[in-house]
Amino acid sequence: MKRYRWLLILSALVAVMGLAACGDDDDDDSGGDDDRSVFRESSGATVTAGDALEDTFSAFDADAPATGGLGGQSQAVLDRKIIFTASLQIEAENVRSSFETAGLIARRVGGFVERSSLSTREGEEGETLTFATITVRVPVGEYDRVLNDLRAMNGTELLSEESGSTEVTEEYTDLQSRLRNLERTEAQYLTLLEQARTINDILTVNDRLDGVRVQIEQIQGRVNLLDNLTELATVSVTLSPVEAAPLLVKDEGNGIPTFAEAFEGALALSAGALLLLAAGSAVLLVAVAWLIVPGLIYIGARRMRRREQPAGA
Repeated sequence: MKRYRWLLILSALVAVMGLAACGDDDDDDSGGDDDRSVFRESSGATVTAGDALEDTFSAFDADAPATGGLGGQSQAVLDRKIIFTASLQIEAENVRSSFETAGLIARRVGGFVERSSLSTREGEEGETLTFATITVRVPVGEYDRVLNDLRAMNGTELLSEESGSTEVTEEYTDLQSRLRNLERTEAQYLTLLEQARTINDILTVNDRLDGVRVQIEQIQGRVNLLDNLTELATVSVTLSPVEAAPLLVKDEGNGIPTFAEAFEGALALSAGALLLLAAGSAVLLVAVAWLIVPGLIYIGARRMRRREQPAGA
């Protein structure tokens, strides 16, 4: 392979020297100016001798294995615009302390707290419960580290986590192209404005120029937003207090009650039955009392009627 390369290099050098010699010999020819330093390929393109030699070395570079350094593909990866977002739901023993720790984690890596909220409300048993939400912006290079630190906060448990990414490289490239075109149009309108001589021409150019500037500001604003979103990842954290564990009844033995437990249960049931019987008896006595009074009145009335009747009737 090395011998083949050296042969190609020597052939290219001989070709260059031959062209230079031909240029010196053909100074008196009528076509000398056209053939002095260039030669034409079958396609008709003009290529200098230096370009031919450079093409030869390029062929060597194409055959040679890739070495260190950033190639075109690696550079393209670095220039990609990606928006990273994540959302975490965390249960904390001390919500206020975890809330402050989350903000400290973001600031420690050069980020900041974008927005946050802290609220309290009364629980079912009258206790005060604290809830918090915090959204932080951190450099993309520290995104994974921040997530790991948030997951590992003391006295917390990660309930759920969602993360995602959105690539906006195509939109960003399109915006940059549109912005360059609009800036060239703006420069052309400025040139026309300097050349305008009548008021009507000046007003017309100014109107067009204002429209172009509005578009430039809108596109530039979107570009700035994408730069901000892709340079800083967004992480949202929801903090809630630890829920009280329900009281569990201790189950001992095989579930069969002892004699004492059965006797106690039967006594409690009999006491309840006696209370129900006593309540029923009281209701019955009251009902009978209400029936006795009308009965006595009826019997007394009949006796008085019999006494009033004559003996022979």
